[in-house]
Amino acid sequence: MFDYILEEVLDLLDNLDETQIKESRHFIESNVDRFADIGLIYDLLLNEKPVQIGKTKTGTYKVVYEHPKQ
Repeated sequence: MFDYILEEVLDLLDNLDETQIKESRHFIESNVDRFADIGLIYDLLLNEKPVQIGKTKTGTYKVVYEHPKQ
């Protein structure tokens, strides 16, 4: 498990490219049913700034983006 500080997370997000995005089983189960266009999620990750970042109990970060249509 990785344990990043906030500045490292922001730097990773700023330099993210599509080859670095891995779709986990949890991601697919949580998002594919809610969003018909998975490309929207990639677009948000690659081109938009998060509106919220919070550290979870497991030491990972939850990154929240604003949905462009909601």
